[in-house]
Amino acid sequence: MQKKHLRILVTAACLSAGLAFSAYGEETISSVPLSFTWDGAPKGGEMVGTLTASTTSKSFIVEGSEYLKDDDTWTYGEWPCAEIELSAAEGYRFATPNRRTFSLSGCNVQYKSAEIDSDGSTLILQVYLSRIGGQLPKITDLSWSGKNAVWDSIEGSD
Repeated sequence: MQKKHLRILVTAACLSAGLAFSAYGEETISSVPLSFTWDGAPKGGEMVGTLTASTTSKSFIVEGSEYLKDDDTWTYGEWPCAEIELSAAEGYRFATPNRRTFSLSGCNVQYKSAEIDSDGSTLILQVYLSRIGGQLPKITDLSWSGKNAVWDSIEGSD
């Protein structure tokens, strides 16, 4: 009877040890260090530039990065957001991401969200940059309507 319990215990231990290894012999990427640079900090009223992500890691490749922006010009008060696509190198796959997985430096980027595809080969990271501040443009077409001042609206102002 003790032999049967010992076999069951050994079998369970072997199965548990087998679960610790990734499928197909792939190594799990548990740390994602990224450095960011830009051609210029986003400024209200200026054209949207480029944001570049890079890494020293050999376990994944930065496929590209871009601002998530519908138009060509930054608006005062806007929170710039960017998306970075990463691909796992051969023999690697991404683990379920969380904020602590990422080490982000440069351009004052902050983690927003991350998603991986079903096989763990691609990770899409979204980051925020600092809110755009600065001086709003001067008002135009100032006039009076009775006792009220009236002017053209200024994008980014409240």
